[in-house]
Amino acid sequence: MTASRASAEAVQWFGVLGSPFAWTAQHVVGFALSEIGCRETGMSGWVDHVDGWVLAVTLAAAAVVVASGAAAVATYRRTRPVDEQGAPPRARMYFLSLIGIAVCPLFLAMVLMSGIGFVQLTGCTAA
Repeated sequence: MTASRASAEAVQWFGVLGSPFAWTAQHVVGFALSEIGCRETGMSGWVDHVDGWVLAVTLAAAAVVVASGAAAVATYRRTRPVDEQGAPPRARMYFLSLIGIAVCPLFLAMVLMSGIGFVQLTGCTAA
């Protein structure tokens, strides 16, 4: 495998998997921050402004999702004149670029709705 092909495949995989991984990381970190923000004792002393942290995590995740979408579009443009039923390397890259382009807006919406929802919904409920 040549260096250019290896980098092209890395861009391809980032275009496909970057968006779901960014949302997963944002979801897990956002949940942890919401739990920390709702505790009256314990770890709440080290996080004074949970909304700011959640906003920063949301913006970082949104930036990764947008970069992932750009990587998917770059892979699509590089492999566009290919037969969909063709040989595996280029046809697979073309197919996965289409998947990356399709899921990027969905995961961007999920990241933004999750982050905005956390900031808008204030108050903790006792279990």
